[in-house]
Amino acid sequence: MQPSTQLPPDYELRGEIDLSQNKKLALLLNLIGMILIFVFGALFGWLTLLLRPNLILGSWEVSSISQLLKFVLVLIGLTVAQVTLHELVHGLFFWLATKNRPRYGFKGLYAYAAAPEWYLPRNRYLVVGLAPVVGMSLVGLLLISFVPQGLVLSLFYVIVINAAGSIGDLMVAGWLLFKPVTTLIQDAGDAIAIYQQEPRSESEANGEE
Repeated sequence: MQPSTQLPPDYELRGEIDLSQNKKLALLLNLIGMILIFVFGALFGWLTLLLRPNLILGSWEVSSISQLLKFVLVLIGLTVAQVTLHELVHGLFFWLATKNRPRYGFKGLYAYAAAPEWYLPRNRYLVVGLAPVVGMSLVGLLLISFVPQGLVLSLFYVIVINAAGSIGDLMVAGWLLFKPVTTLIQDAGDAIAIYQQEPRSESEANGEE
């Protein structure tokens, strides 16, 4: 199946995730994401030491208000860069799938890339959804293996918060893996709808035979 702007006539809505309406789910994902910071921090920390066994990291000592402010601004800048790159990667893969410019937006506490006019087959959508967490993690670890030591902590921070912040993408991917391969997905940014073929009636099945 190929992505299409037309929903096939024998498909119907079978499920939807809308974080703008489901506040409890949004809160739960944020809480899980905070826990995953420590999980991915431990995982990527271990991989970093494998890649750079002789790595010597400087201390993050803050001894004045100005240094604290600078530290906070650096973290904010890295976070903004991570979120921007994450959504650009989503957008790139939406474009590769549809050959149309994706839609970008910001709602509440999260940014998004979407292709609301398109219906993507399950496997194609899984590539779009998982591209940022897989691609940025692999590229980040590759860069960590050879960049100057002064940049390692910054890269480490970016890949950790990117992976932890991808909890929504990971949840949707896990949900879709239990759906038929013929499932079509429509991503509006803050809401994702899935469509599946309507079950055939007994008379229709007998008629085809």
